[in-house]
Amino acid sequence: MALRIELGASGLGSVRLTSDAVWETVASLHVLTFPRQHAVHLRLRSRVPSRPGYDLPFLLALTDDPQWFPDILAPAPRVDPLHPLTQIAALRETADAVLRSDLEQLSRRCPDLTFTSTAQYADKVATALAAYWRDVLEPIWERIEGVASDDLTYHSRQIARSGVAQAINEVHHELSYGDGGLTVDFHRTRATVPCGPDGVWLVPSAFRWPWVAVGKTASSCVISYAARGSALVWEPKGATTEPDALSALLGRSRAAILHALDLPRTTTWLAREVGLSAGTVSDHLSVLAASGLLVSHRQGRRVLYARTPLGSDLAEGGPAAWRAVP
Repeated sequence: MALRIELGASGLGSVRLTSDAVWETVASLHVLTFPRQHAVHLRLRSRVPSRPGYDLPFLLALTDDPQWFPDILAPAPRVDPLHPLTQIAALRETADAVLRSDLEQLSRRCPDLTFTSTAQYADKVATALAAYWRDVLEPIWERIEGVASDDLTYHSRQIARSGVAQAINEVHHELSYGDGGLTVDFHRTRATVPCGPDGVWLVPSAFRWPWVAVGKTASSCVISYAARGSALVWEPKGATTEPDALSALLGRSRAAILHALDLPRTTTWLAREVGLSAGTVSDHLSVLAASGLLVSHRQGRRVLYARTPLGSDLAEGGPAAWRAVP
């Protein structure tokens, strides 16, 4: 069985890539609800307090079906994502028709959940989700964002290199393109839907691994897929002092910066990590980029720096580093 999304006259031009904090946060709730299916992220459970100061059972009740979750938790993303708490707060502005549809579904699926109005439902969702994000996800959000950003950069390069059609076929094994549409393999779903005037959003998620999820809004379709390198969320922080050889080659500060860029990072994050001023880090980044060890790209209002293959090999002692040794 499969869900087919018809792209319409715009074709592949209607497919875009972005990240979204609400989709990522909901994916993390699925990790808590279905731990066996998300074994790579079992450590997330240890971050949840035994007595949270927010309604976690309510959030888990909304996400306890692997085939469905409320449409309020599946908003249309933005090209330039806002701060996660701003995105979550915007759920209170969800269209009333969407909220009524959610409540109708929930009355059958979760009859113990009762609400006095659609506004109360939306406020309860946004309040609980924001508190959960602050408590559980905010301390590791830089790494979560780094995984998503790395995935977006990779697939953007694949699009430039091979075209959109080929790149889509590499996003996830359950997602494919053909005959003017996208097909998502689902075990219990057989349907065909139009993509909507705003097209299709492809949204990488660290916590979605290994699943793929689809949402349909009035204007677009959203496909949330498992980001490449999802397990990197749990990789230990690299040390800020580097092997003598790399420090001798680049200088201690530049070596520390290169080592810290295991995921794409901002200048502000790097300055905090290596204990230097933002201006000093910016100068070092410019030198490393001019040397072919780093590249930068803009994501919304932020500029992220990432290693090139040569930079990764130098930091990790890979093949390119070996070839560089006379």
